[in-house]
Amino acid sequence: MMKDIKNNMFIFQLLLFGFVLGSEVVADDSSLNIHSFSVMSDIKFRYATTRVETVFKNTRKSSALAVFHVNIPENAFVSNFTMEVNGSVFVGDVLEKKQAKEIYDKAAQRGESAGYVGTEHRHTSTFHVMVSVEAQKTAVFTLTYQELLRRSFGKYKHVIHLTNEQIIENFKIEVFISELQGISKCNVELKQVSFEKNAVEIRKETKEVGNIDYKNNKQVYINYEPSVSDQKALSSQGITGLFEVNYDVDWKVSSNMVYAIDGYFVHFYAPDSFPSLQKKIVFMLDVSGSMSGHKLKQLKKAMTGILHSLKQALDTFMIGIFSSGIDWMTDGFLPASKENINVALNYIDRLSTGGGTNINEALLTSLNKFDNLKSSETKNLIFFLTDGQPTDGVVDWYTIMKNVAKANSDTSIFTLGFGENSDMNFLKQLAGANGGFSRKIYVAADSRMQILNLYQEISRILLKNIDIVYLDDAINRTTLTENSFSYYFKGSEIVVAGTTSEDLKEDISILLTMDTSSGLKSEKLKLPIENLNGEFQLGLESIPQNPKLTTLQSLHTITRNTWVHLTLKKLLNLERTPKVRDQIISIALKYGFVTPLTSMVVVQNRGMKMVRDGDRLIEHSGKRMSLGISCGNTSFSYYLLLVIGCLQMYLQNW
Repeated sequence: MMKDIKNNMFIFQLLLFGFVLGSEVVADDSSLNIHSFSVMSDIKFRYATTRVETVFKNTRKSSALAVFHVNIPENAFVSNFTMEVNGSVFVGDVLEKKQAKEIYDKAAQRGESAGYVGTEHRHTSTFHVMVSVEAQKTAVFTLTYQELLRRSFGKYKHVIHLTNEQIIENFKIEVFISELQGISKCNVELKQVSFEKNAVEIRKETKEVGNIDYKNNKQVYINYEPSVSDQKALSSQGITGLFEVNYDVDWKVSSNMVYAIDGYFVHFYAPDSFPSLQKKIVFMLDVSGSMSGHKLKQLKKAMTGILHSLKQALDTFMIGIFSSGIDWMTDGFLPASKENINVALNYIDRLSTGGGTNINEALLTSLNKFDNLKSSETKNLIFFLTDGQPTDGVVDWYTIMKNVAKANSDTSIFTLGFGENSDMNFLKQLAGANGGFSRKIYVAADSRMQILNLYQEISRILLKNIDIVYLDDAINRTTLTENSFSYYFKGSEIVVAGTTSEDLKEDISILLTMDTSSGLKSEKLKLPIENLNGEFQLGLESIPQNPKLTTLQSLHTITRNTWVHLTLKKLLNLERTPKVRDQIISIALKYGFVTPLTSMVVVQNRGMKMVRDGDRLIEHSGKRMSLGISCGNTSFSYYLLLVIGCLQMYLQNW
């Protein structure tokens, strides 16, 4: 097989890990500067498609390296990659991961280690390519990724990560937003950041940038084109940071919005008008030996802020700590009175570290505290923080998961993984299976704020046990994404998608049930459907047209891709049984999304594929770095393999 590919194979691998292999970009003296950098994001109905294009021109008399480096939001899926180098065009195709690995393994034996590791922002995946560009030739890299924007604290946030670390002559960012509900607010911020190992810290004040052009109340065009002098004014190293677009839609008319087109529908629900639920909260905190020093100091500061934010009228709480064993501040729940908060602050201040990590006992004893305390007006929460692996008691993750599932009936578990030794895969599965979610906490100067921000989000619970039943036969219920939810936070959003039949009418009927602060609420609603074949399309004529952007995302794919995105996320959170794996692979291949179980293979001009029938590929540990390897950091733990053309070019020019 190597004979068949030796004249047109150059390989690189994109690795996404839950641990870091490096922290700094060290630009080689022979690498090319970026000639132009452009980002175009098209956001329609919360669904964002982003295209990053970087052009390198080699005006030298000899070959030089072009380094393409992009940080991708953690919840985004790569959907396309093209590379035009030395006059040849390579286009990405998504294949099952096992089809690509043997090619990489065999080709990697022919190359030397590049040893390059890129910088990364928090909560991102790193996409990194290094290519040799011949003298007087051009290299153009184009990466496209897609994500469903998440509403939090009353706004949607779209972040473009800027990591070029140089002054660029042609620099442009365009963002197009279209929302049928109407756009109630919009702002753009540039956050200059500095890099540390596994961390991002704000090094300058946030600055509002860009031109925001309201075409009408439903459409916004954002343009940011900093000149060379503008970039130098920010930093001699160019713009490195976060370009953040924040916006919200108009919820005044209704808390429900349903879109449908071409056999798919999406239902958005944001019931922000309900009063808050009462909460019973267990804070279970890891104080094992590995939590000593900076981690414990930051945890104490975070808990101080959290305790001061508890509300006496709504919150009762307990604090437990664990290492090899368990210790409780009190035997029962305490109201969040001033006196009890002071007792808790003293308890936190006296914490010390030592011993192992008994995660199983910590979780089970926490759940036992809620026995016989069920109420429709109260939400039970566990705020679980750990920095490591289970070392004492039950140490098998699968057994721990089973034990928790057996013991838990009505408690949401929110998990925080503090630092690089925490197993984010397990913590995500644990939280997802128990009505919560997981966050990675980076060891940095602002660790306390990361912890505090997570609590502030989950403390805004308005509803629990929300079920949405779609009553119309035109809705294919077997294709629904998640339609039962453990909680609703103020300022967030519930999203459900599915497929429809041709019998879909102008409205749909739903049965909505939930627990509120005043008890169980159940109501039947008839919701109008906004058909995207309608007049809203005509309004798009007022948005500036860009030939590259108009093909980026069409209305006909929005509801479908939203359904694909939510379905993949739902499946990826489940136990990886053979059936679930097959479903993930089937959907990802059909719609061209890179996932933990699929890979992107790049072929020249979509012609001769580099993967042949019958090729079998073996597992790669990720510990060996080969040409163009990118070792990225991400809060979810997986990797994907990207194989591309011309090993011969590498052998001649590297």
